[in-house]
Amino acid sequence: MKHSVIIGGHNTYEEWGLVPFSRLHVSPPEVKTNYIDVPGADGQLDYSTVLTGSVRYGRRTGSWEFWLRPGERWIEVYEDILAEIHGKETRIYLMDDPDYFYQGRVSVNGWSSEEQNSKIVIDYNLDPYKYGLDSTRNLDWLWDDLFSNIIYYGTFDVDGTMERNLINPAVKDAVPVFICSAAMSVKFNGNVYSLVAGENRNESIVLRPGDNYMTFAGTGRIVVDYSLGKRL
Repeated sequence: MKHSVIIGGHNTYEEWGLVPFSRLHVSPPEVKTNYIDVPGADGQLDYSTVLTGSVRYGRRTGSWEFWLRPGERWIEVYEDILAEIHGKETRIYLMDDPDYFYQGRVSVNGWSSEEQNSKIVIDYNLDPYKYGLDSTRNLDWLWDDLFSNIIYYGTFDVDGTMERNLINPAVKDAVPVFICSAAMSVKFNGNVYSLVAGENRNESIVLRPGDNYMTFAGTGRIVVDYSLGKRL
């Protein structure tokens, strides 16, 4: 069933016969704000992004309601759900959004059983972002000859110096891993960083959402690996 959810490897419809009341979705995270009143002044001062430079978010919380498919034995389904997912930290996949997953904890809120119908409510408390299944390491090369062959992500060869734009399409910062065939260097935001042969990860090289121009120097092949999928 397309409108099901996979919780901890269990498909709610195929395994337990749970039919959602409505199309399943995950609630957006709360925006963390910090407003300060100033005596004698109109409005408030907004300090929400002063410490971090960008908006921060709280957890995603909410509930899903399901009917039990006719013919299922509710007590067996109920006990199995409690044993498999109740209170556990897990990955969650919505079948309507199959390229992403959520991470967090779920719990059984309640179960009501009547003569004709049984209903179960499952609560969730999840990380603020959803995560993509792909990283740039697994994607084809992308470039645009019209704009000086700027590579957006993937693999490329360096012979001398080469400028590249590592576009981060997500809403969350990303720290890339550079897999180099030989020692090289990269200039980013005015700073030069050494890259050794093999894997390189430097917490000072942070890809902000959008354009991230950098210049590589050396001779060899570089594979760029960073997640494309941290989104709201």
